[in-house]
Amino acid sequence: MAYPYGMPGWNGCARGSRNAAKLNGVDDVAFIEHLIDDMATTYGIDREKVFVLGYSGGGHLVYRLALERPHLFAGFAAMLMVLPAPESLDCDPSGEPVSIMIMNGTADPAVPFEGGVVPRNSEDVPYDRFLSTPETFEYWAELAGLDGEPTLTKIPDLAPDDGSTVDVQTLASTPFEVALVVVHGGQHRIPGQRQPPGSEMPVNRDADAVEMVWEFFSRRLIR
Repeated sequence: MAYPYGMPGWNGCARGSRNAAKLNGVDDVAFIEHLIDDMATTYGIDREKVFVLGYSGGGHLVYRLALERPHLFAGFAAMLMVLPAPESLDCDPSGEPVSIMIMNGTADPAVPFEGGVVPRNSEDVPYDRFLSTPETFEYWAELAGLDGEPTLTKIPDLAPDDGSTVDVQTLASTPFEVALVVVHGGQHRIPGQRQPPGSEMPVNRDADAVEMVWEFFSRRLIR
């Protein structure tokens, strides 16, 4: 399928993004705000128990919401994405702390674990530079006033043949928690997901990413 205004996706914080939402100035933040309002009005949801999870390009939107609308959510989770560096950031950070889980693979060909400059999408678009995964973790930890050595939890290597292992680094102090899930050897795949048909990119089978995120969110429910 051809997309005349660029690839579909969310309007995130990367200044050089050329997807349709960015090119057309789509206000995805307002969309999410209206969605929450509608859910509250129609279904009576508890506004204090709203969470947001995003994968890959959806991770861009998670970071934007965490930066610009932190008060709307009890917790955030961004999978397979890092923050743009300050000079490439097209968002207006509130400076407010949040609880957030980050999940990245060290061998991800689409989202470099060590960050850096991404290739141009076209000649008229400047390079974007992205923070590394550790720098992204440190950004949110510092914002929440969390320091010191994170608690390290190693997930048992239940599937040695998947070529990857998982550990979790956590910094927490009431009421905030910042967690980093590192998939060592992991590529652009969510741990525990089904292997996409025809894909040769391996999936980690030691952990269930959705379960890990739910456990993280659940801790926000008992603050």
